[in-house]
Amino acid sequence: ATIQAAAGALGAGAEALEAAERSGLVRVRDRYLQFQHPLVRSSVYGAATTNLRQQAHRALAGALDGSGEHDRRTWHRAAATAGPDEDVARELDRVAERAALRGGFDAARAALERAAELTDGSEPRAQRWWAAAANARLAGQHDRAAHLLALARPETGDPLLRADIDLL
Repeated sequence: ATIQAAAGALGAGAEALEAAERSGLVRVRDRYLQFQHPLVRSSVYGAATTNLRQQAHRALAGALDGSGEHDRRTWHRAAATAGPDEDVARELDRVAERAALRGGFDAARAALERAAELTDGSEPRAQRWWAAAANARLAGQHDRAAHLLALARPETGDPLLRADIDLL
C-alpha cells in the first residue's frame, strides 16, 4: 500500500507496477515489493538522478504519514532533503534516541551523522557529530568515531564540548 500510494503521488498507476512485475524486475509478496536481486535494486536506484531519488523518497515519506512508522518516514524525509533542515535533523535525533535505547548504536550513529549533515549552525552540528562519534565508539567503530570527532572539533568553540571531544 505504501509503494502504491507513493507511486500514485508520482503519477504512476497500478499498470506501472504490473509492467515491472511482468518484466521480472520485481515481485509483490504479502504486501511487500521485492527486487529479484539486490544488484537490480542497486542498479535501479543508482540509475536514477538525484532529483528522481529525492522525489521518490519524498513520496514514500508522504505515504508513511500517519502509519506509525516514524523512523522509516524520517529516513525517507532525510533522503529527500538536500540542504539544511532543522526539523528533519530533530526527527533524526529522536530516531537515534530510540535506536540507542534498543542497543542499536550503529543505527543511532547513522541517524546523528545524517542529522549533523542537515544542521545549519556550527555548534549544533558539532554536538551531533560528537554524539554520532560516541555511538560509533559504542558500536566498535573506532575509526569512524575518530573521523566524526575530527569533523566536530573545528566546528565548536565551546570548551566543554571540546573537552568531551578530546576525552572521547
